[in-house]
Amino acid sequence: MSAHEGVALAISLGIASPIFEGDTVVVVATVKQAGQNYSNVGTIVEDVKHLHKHISGSLFQFTRKEANDVAHQLARFGHPIK
Repeated sequence: MSAHEGVALAISLGIASPIFEGDTVVVVATVKQAGQNYSNVGTIVEDVKHLHKHISGSLFQFTRKEANDVAHQLARFGHPIK
């Protein structure tokens, strides 16, 4: 899940007050939702929430895919470089 990778990267780089944007309403809402998540991806969501607590001033927000095109291009470019 890219949300997990994004939060982990922000922590490792020491980025202060990052804004995590996603173009999937369900994922953003699930990460922002209070309480335990028991869905199929619940363990990943709970891990994202746990990591997210360690970054003060950070937030998750929804953005339309059209507005998030640059991030998609960067993700496609950077994905093979591992």
